[in-house]
Amino acid sequence: MPSYSSITQGTRLRKRVTLPRPGAVLDLETGKWKGPTFELDVRALRIDEADKVEAQARAYAKGLTSDIESTDDLVDRGRKLHTIALAYIDADSPADAPVPAFDGGVEQIAASEELTQELIEFLYEQQQIWQDETNPLVAKMRPQDFVNAVVRTATGEDGDMSFFVSSRPGMRWSFALSMARLLATSQTLKSLSGMDTTGSPEPTTER
Repeated sequence: MPSYSSITQGTRLRKRVTLPRPGAVLDLETGKWKGPTFELDVRALRIDEADKVEAQARAYAKGLTSDIESTDDLVDRGRKLHTIALAYIDADSPADAPVPAFDGGVEQIAASEELTQELIEFLYEQQQIWQDETNPLVAKMRPQDFVNAVVRTATGEDGDMSFFVSSRPGMRWSFALSMARLLATSQTLKSLSGMDTTGSPEPTTER
């Protein structure tokens, strides 16, 4: 029987993430950014790294305020900043010697003129989705789970967001992907867009 260390040696999987820079515009047809971007890799965090992030997040909050009511929000922000600093890798660095993408750490990220709050959320969400995708114990959405989520979300005049606020990012992505695939082959999408399901405009007949 091999030892655990003998079967877990190697490097962690990395996923390429494109970070838009000022002036970049998202092409809604291709889903790709046009304009200046920054390519970097993201990886899942080990449990010891996650513990380190939590400790650093609390220290970050305590260093900014002693107001108990503000602490939770600052801990959450610190968690996101420290996760990004630790999980994002220079895309050009070798697999066996990864180099942080943000070489100035949390201070560089927090003080950046380009990394707005929305981009911080974008980077953090990308990491959390990848954390779930690389975890073999995180279940994918089953057909019945999908149906239940659809019905619950559509309930009431304004909908029910409980599925989204209670689900991990990976599960929310699984739901969105399932919904997109279902809608892409539906007559509803065709009637709304005036296009066939391949993305080509429906032919028109001249009179």
